[in-house]
Amino acid sequence: MIPNLDWYLSISTQQQLSPRCPYATVYHCPRYYQSLSLLGEAGSTGIAPAEDSRLKQQWEQTEVWPVTAEQATSISGPGNEVKHFMRFCPEVSYDRFGLFAAELHRFADEIDVDCTHKTLRNEGATPEDWRWNWSLVESMHYTQCPLYSLLRVGKGKDGPKPIFPDIGMPDSITSHLVSITECDDYTAQDVENLIVEMYEHPEIKTYEIYCRQENPHLQRALDDYRITGDTVKMHYYKDPDYELSFVKINKNAATSDWEKHLIATSPMYFKREITLSDRQRERMDRERSQTVWDRAQRHPVYVILMILAAIASLIGLVALFRGTEDNNKINSQTAPQLHEVAKTPVMRNLSSSSVASPPPVQEHTTSKNVRFEESLARMKVKLRSGMSYEQLVELLDEARVAKTMSGDIAPVQIRQFSCYEELENLWSQRTPNALLQRGVVSSWEEAKREYSFTEEPIINKKFAECYSY
Repeated sequence: MIPNLDWYLSISTQQQLSPRCPYATVYHCPRYYQSLSLLGEAGSTGIAPAEDSRLKQQWEQTEVWPVTAEQATSISGPGNEVKHFMRFCPEVSYDRFGLFAAELHRFADEIDVDCTHKTLRNEGATPEDWRWNWSLVESMHYTQCPLYSLLRVGKGKDGPKPIFPDIGMPDSITSHLVSITECDDYTAQDVENLIVEMYEHPEIKTYEIYCRQENPHLQRALDDYRITGDTVKMHYYKDPDYELSFVKINKNAATSDWEKHLIATSPMYFKREITLSDRQRERMDRERSQTVWDRAQRHPVYVILMILAAIASLIGLVALFRGTEDNNKINSQTAPQLHEVAKTPVMRNLSSSSVASPPPVQEHTTSKNVRFEESLARMKVKLRSGMSYEQLVELLDEARVAKTMSGDIAPVQIRQFSCYEELENLWSQRTPNALLQRGVVSSWEEAKREYSFTEEPIINKKFAECYSY
């Protein structure tokens, strides 16, 4: 049996534990610290003297520090040559010698080396066999370490703590929300739900999606320019310890055994950062704004105002009809009277008071105002059938041009036109997006709630007022 990485990880997988020891640092395990410190005396790079002294002093004050020499990690050998490594941390042994072992002993002399090598050649031993370099090796998994159980229940928490450099405090800290999604099984409906979520949560600046292969429904949304995200990054692997967490590991640049094991046992994912396209956001803005009229029609205030407007319109039509009949009677009587006046001779001895002349016939300017009246009529029809903000702006621009070319305009038409202009200004300042841009609210959910409960009733009331003209 060779206590290499495959052997070690197989035990961890079987017991459903972390691949490597979770306490393998000088700040969490005294045996790890002792093993790493002693390797500095065996030819390896040692811990800095000041840090080594601090660590030892603080570990000695804990209940997990060895009390007797037999419990302590140690090295020995003839003279300055170290040949025996005893009670070592298997994590340190593997990092230095490539074997997960607590005991490692080299050959006593060259005679033992020659005899052992001859035997191994006769057996056909592989180059990975540890017996080529060691006289005795006792393998150990970290769960077999006598300190593992103690550390797991919280012993040694009063050990040394790492010292971080004083880098000062930043002037400001900016938070950044990120949404992470795995999209291999995404359906067309899932993509639609994602687009709605991106529209309703503009505070989330980054949407990261990870796929093992191209998703056709997501690609269709990209081709239709509903979402954007042209850059695809490779070499991402799912972190086994955290949900929806991915790490970037380049296969040719992996250094740690954990990274190599993850590459060998996990599929690679492609990462794409997507955003909602401006065109899609404008389209959804228009769709949301068109629902204002539908809600207005169901509002009780609107219903009452519409009834009053209908009654007022009926009264106005009756008055207009009667006025037309009276004008016709006057016109029919005026012509004979003027003819009779013209035939009567003028007397020279009349008094200073003269016969009153008939009122001048006013030139009608109705033909000049037709275009302006038609613009107002179109706006009223659209107002009833359902009008978006963009349609209101377009019709108002048309009415403004017609107004400049018109003659005398009736006061009621002036008031009606002013009402439409006030509606345009009111609507542009009270949409959810406008509330977010003005800083009235801080999130899209607050904007929708503020719009539904506060702003929308005001817009509905203005709708009804303009329609009543």
